[in-house]
Amino acid sequence: MIPLQPKQMKILASILIVLAIFRVISLSRRSDVAPEATKHNQVLGEMTARETASLIGGQGRVLLVSWQNPDRLIQVRENAFEKTAQKLGLTTAGIFRAEEREFHPLSGWSNSLYNRVADEYADVDAVVSFVYAPPMGVANGRTPQRLNGHFIVVLPNTETIEQYLAAGAVDLAVVPLPNPENLSSTKVDSGVWFNAYYRNLTVMDTERLQSEQQEDVPTDRTYSEEVDISDRLR
Repeated sequence: MIPLQPKQMKILASILIVLAIFRVISLSRRSDVAPEATKHNQVLGEMTARETASLIGGQGRVLLVSWQNPDRLIQVRENAFEKTAQKLGLTTAGIFRAEEREFHPLSGWSNSLYNRVADEYADVDAVVSFVYAPPMGVANGRTPQRLNGHFIVVLPNTETIEQYLAAGAVDLAVVPLPNPENLSSTKVDSGVWFNAYYRNLTVMDTERLQSEQQEDVPTDRTYSEEVDISDRLR
């Protein structure tokens, strides 16, 4: 074997260092997302698509509203939704992406965003939002309801969702359970995972809860408690 010259040794050492750096970056990118977080977002996308299909009778055009710059996990949720929706025979109108300034956890979408969606997608049968609910003005009667189709929202603010449902501004909300089962394996069926961590709320659930409260009957806190599961979605 011919011995390497000092200059060649430096070049080889540089190459090895670069390769090592790339390997560390690659490993960190694979390990920074927990399997549970990926499962949560995959299931949220898939099961929301299934619920949307059921809500609109198994056929129709659906618009997904999401972040302008989604992270990897939101992309998992989006991909799962679109793939499942198409598999079920729904027509997807694509993803309407909006800037973060267009959303607020409590007051919902901005009026301008709401109006743009209503104008540009007047023919959709359902709007699915991964970023909060319509403007609060729609729920309290200050903003006219302009969307003709159903509105589904995933992980809305639990402090205001009952008001949205009662006003008919939201037809279906996917919310976290207050006491999840904490499944030990991510290999379970999507339906099993969903039922362990989430539930669907409709106006009927809101009406039943209000009736129970009026009758002073102990309520099922599943409908009213807020749970922070943000650590499971990252």
